[in-house]
Amino acid sequence: MDSTNKKLKQWWERARDFSPIAFFTFGAAICISLLSDTIEGGAFVQQWCKMMGHETAFWPGWWWSLVLSLAGTVACSWRIYLGWHGYIPLRSLRRDEENVRGHEVLIMLVSGTMNNPRIEADKLIINVQREDKAILLTDNLQNDIDALNSTRWNWQQLMRALQPHAKTVQKIYLITSPNGKKIQGSFEQREICKELLGRYTKAELECSKPVDFENMEAVYEQVHDCVKDAKKIYKESQIVLDATGGQKTASIAAAIYTLHNEIKVQYVNNDGLRLMYEVMIEPRNSIGA
Repeated sequence: MDSTNKKLKQWWERARDFSPIAFFTFGAAICISLLSDTIEGGAFVQQWCKMMGHETAFWPGWWWSLVLSLAGTVACSWRIYLGWHGYIPLRSLRRDEENVRGHEVLIMLVSGTMNNPRIEADKLIINVQREDKAILLTDNLQNDIDALNSTRWNWQQLMRALQPHAKTVQKIYLITSPNGKKIQGSFEQREICKELLGRYTKAELECSKPVDFENMEAVYEQVHDCVKDAKKIYKESQIVLDATGGQKTASIAAAIYTLHNEIKVQYVNNDGLRLMYEVMIEPRNSIGA
């Protein structure tokens, strides 16, 4: 039932967006019909003339009919042109790697980690895989990132993703995955993930139910739920979506979600460089503006 309601809602939203085009198409059809009838001196114009007490169709009112029907045709056609290009637009992909400003809301895709962290006496310790040593993390984000450079620990990317937002972020949403047959899920590690990120920020951390990262629709819906909750307080421009973690399908679904809003996508590459993408759908005439 919930799935049916969601589909109906999606169709309603699409119909609502398309309705102006349908309205002006109908208006253009009427204006074209009136214009044709006016030029030919058809039944409509002749009847109108008789009602006004004129014997010939070529009276001053005929010119008004011609001008108004022609103007209506042009206006409706122009509005259809603009609406159609807004409804089926081109893509605009912009990347900004120098000005990654802090945001108030951070939504993060979280992969599972094999280097299981542990807490001993309120100290977070990372067991380094394939190496006979452990790394004790502090509350200094940059120092801890540097200490992990030789480990290739995948959660180091979470720390890098948090860094530009650590002082501004108020709410962090963690999107996690369940355990797979061969893949370690991140949902069971959610508390230790909160402990890790909580060392570097005072933001509220929230983790929802696990979602299959290979199910693009499920990831899309999960991102939508996070954004919907965040928008109760924050604007879209205050939200950033980090698509570094998770599988490629999850990152694709997350990026697709930002096409129709002002939310930006952040990605941390293997060199630790934070890339901010403005993945948007824009009308043709605004590309490159």
